[in-house]
Amino acid sequence: MIIPKTRKEAVNLIREVLNQGDDRYNAVENEIILSDFLALNAITLEERNIPFMERLNLGDKLEQTLKVQRHEKLVAIELLKSDGFNDKEILLERKFLGSRPDILAKSATKSVIVECCSCRIDKIIDFLKEINEVWIIIRGFPPWEKSKDGNKMQMFIFKKGQNWDEIYSKYKDANIKELKQIKGVLD
Repeated sequence: MIIPKTRKEAVNLIREVLNQGDDRYNAVENEIILSDFLALNAITLEERNIPFMERLNLGDKLEQTLKVQRHEKLVAIELLKSDGFNDKEILLERKFLGSRPDILAKSATKSVIVECCSCRIDKIIDFLKEINEVWIIIRGFPPWEKSKDGNKMQMFIFKKGQNWDEIYSKYKDANIKELKQIKGVLD
């Protein structure tokens, strides 16, 4: 488990894992909120090694649907299968809570969202309301290729922490109070 020592370290970690240098996903307020969830053990973060695997041959039809982030999605599918999910439980690009995660995997006992490469920071808390884990696959050389410079794909896993219920309840209540304070055009 990764435990940041300071808020600055936590914010930098969030940026590294979720933004990955993609400025479209910069959201300072959300970075601070998520880093506070980490610091308060409401959310945990772990890095997991991606083991060597042979390049998957999923067939032409599925390969064609994986045009964007193809290697990351192939790796995620294989990792989900090794975690006990079957083909019917692994759904690509399905609507979920107003977003479209790269992969949604649901079985009778577990649910996982996988985001490949950079993603919106606010998705983590939103998804964890309904899902057991959110996996982030960071771009790099896939595990079937040798990396000359060490730039291998990485995997990070967000889960609800020990203090999730308490901190999420306060977070949700604060957002509701904030929304009630906004004056509408009819006010």
